[in-house]
Amino acid sequence: MKSIGLVTLNKAYLPELNAYKEFFASNYTLSIVCESEDLSRYDILWYFMGTSGKRYRVDQFVIHEYASLSTPPLSKIKNFIKRVFICKPDLRVFLNVNVKNEMGFSDEVPSVTRDMGVGRSFFECQEQTHDIKWDFIYVGSMEQARRIHLAIDSILKFRPDARVALVGLASDFLISRYSGNENIEFIGKVDYEEISSLIRSSHVGLNYVPDIYPYNMQTSTKFLEYLACERVVVTNRYSWVEEYCEKNDVDVIFLDELHKLTSLTIKASKSKVLSWDEVIEISRIESYLP
Repeated sequence: MKSIGLVTLNKAYLPELNAYKEFFASNYTLSIVCESEDLSRYDILWYFMGTSGKRYRVDQFVIHEYASLSTPPLSKIKNFIKRVFICKPDLRVFLNVNVKNEMGFSDEVPSVTRDMGVGRSFFECQEQTHDIKWDFIYVGSMEQARRIHLAIDSILKFRPDARVALVGLASDFLISRYSGNENIEFIGKVDYEEISSLIRSSHVGLNYVPDIYPYNMQTSTKFLEYLACERVVVTNRYSWVEEYCEKNDVDVIFLDELHKLTSLTIKASKSKVLSWDEVIEISRIESYLP
């Protein structure tokens, strides 16, 4: 059985790692590794870019996955460097067509798109009953550059007594900003398996993505997870979310129309969110693997 090394910097939240391990387990042995390890022993090296993307044996099959575009500052310059100076792989995997077009590769290397999926626990939580602990929940990055405080401030202006749960690693800026508000609860980083239960313990899922390049072009995993748990979603307006809602006939409440959230008993929008197995199968990645 051939071996796959999934090479990551361990900086980003990558739920697809475990999804790949489960999906390919019957035909390959998979390990999550870092670049400091001996990568020459793997038959297939699967890099999540930001890593070097090197080949260590002539017969190795190399995959470069672009789960996102380069982050600010100098995003486009970083993308240019990746396009021009990194060695060619045998296959490229892109998050979506937006990311593929922005990277702009024009060589003969084959590519596929593999969008974000949702774990089984998020679908299972539809059938479970949870005590509601919070009015709103936010799951995801809370770096100061992501400006999540703008969404929280809007919610507190609308409902000063709103109970808000923040799941993830919070910046010092955010902790300091809301240190005096007992209704803002910092949950911290949790295991992936726990997230669905936390979402189910809230009335509303909060999605906030800065409407700036490249964030506004990329799939919001937390948005899909809220929908899978059948939560009402409050979000800001930006390119990807507006395109998704129109294409999939999904109703959300935008931050600039919070007055529509007059009752937290409004019904969540139904949406056909795909599981990880489904999105990986649709991508046809396996058809390219040796």
